[in-house]
Amino acid sequence: MTVYLAFISITIVSPILLQSIFEDRKKANLCALIISALFLFLMLALRAPSVGRDVIGYKNMYEQFAKNTRYDADTYWVEKGYSMIQMFFARVLKADWQVFLAFCSGFSVFSYFLFLKRYSSDPAFSLLVYILMGYMMFDMSAMRTALALSICLLILPLFDKKGIWPPMIVTIIVIFIAIQFHSSAYIFYLLYLLYKTPLNSVSVFCFISLPMFFFAFRGPIVDWAIGNFKKSAIDGGASLGGNALLYIFILIFAVIVFVFLAYQNGTSFKSIVRIDPQTKKRKHFKDVFADIDSSTIMAFRMLYAGVAFTIFTGNNIFARMAEYGLIFTVILLPNLISKFEIRSRYILKIGLIGLMMLYFYYYKVIPDDLWCVPYKFFWDA
Repeated sequence: MTVYLAFISITIVSPILLQSIFEDRKKANLCALIISALFLFLMLALRAPSVGRDVIGYKNMYEQFAKNTRYDADTYWVEKGYSMIQMFFARVLKADWQVFLAFCSGFSVFSYFLFLKRYSSDPAFSLLVYILMGYMMFDMSAMRTALALSICLLILPLFDKKGIWPPMIVTIIVIFIAIQFHSSAYIFYLLYLLYKTPLNSVSVFCFISLPMFFFAFRGPIVDWAIGNFKKSAIDGGASLGGNALLYIFILIFAVIVFVFLAYQNGTSFKSIVRIDPQTKKRKHFKDVFADIDSSTIMAFRMLYAGVAFTIFTGNNIFARMAEYGLIFTVILLPNLISKFEIRSRYILKIGLIGLMMLYFYYYKVIPDDLWCVPYKFFWDA
């Protein structure tokens, strides 16, 4: 637990210290992100196989790849892309497992670094959300999912570009490559379509009603999907779970902030349903959010998709796909807080850090479902 506390402390303190050194706030935040990202890389790359529930299985598989000369699809149960990269490191480079782990960790951290640098108004705080909301522990266990998600995050700049070539075709190809590392990346096609969906009365109605439909009918649908595609006996029952409720509250908070900003700019939801007597027109939903930056809108839409999928899947084999949308919490929360004036911003930030620390301790550290506590370096194993 000491290593986690040290990482949290560095992530909190480094931007404060650097802002006292650099006059440029953006430069200070970037330096703080670099320091914290390097620390994150070391934590992921130097961990023992016992840190992360799935890691020991991946290590054993890697060692089998190193010994065998023939690829056996029946023995290696992972997707072909992950198998090929393991074979390259194990057989061609003759690299130790820890080298392979460092490569995978470095790729993921680099992708997250670009993700936070591009879209977060407060990258250091975003990284803190990444730690305390449990995404870091998830990545420590789910190596293949982390790789697939990292690949998908690299194509986000293409989401805002129009045209079939290169934006759409490249997006489709890169997501397909990510699927070769973990099949859960299929969900990113849905996220891409969701982001491209125009905001109007029909789409808003669908966004509001679909989660309720999913929750009402997900039991038989998910049971059928599990039985036919995953051949698993895992239940597809209908409980929401604490995590879904937490993310729903974050979405509600975002909507409140959006409404507040709209009223500040003189736009109300009444103007959407009422025709202006002077212009003889009424405003559209997109006008309400016109002054909100595209990064925040992207994060809101992606998180919405993650919550909707969590409600739909519950706690079963398909739930991992929700992570591709839920990860955008690390962008949404800092960007929402940045909309407030300085005093309110600090109060909200301190309050959220306190709440997330409680969540991290009681819902991640104590249950330790992913076997990430205590942390051990590979030379201590």
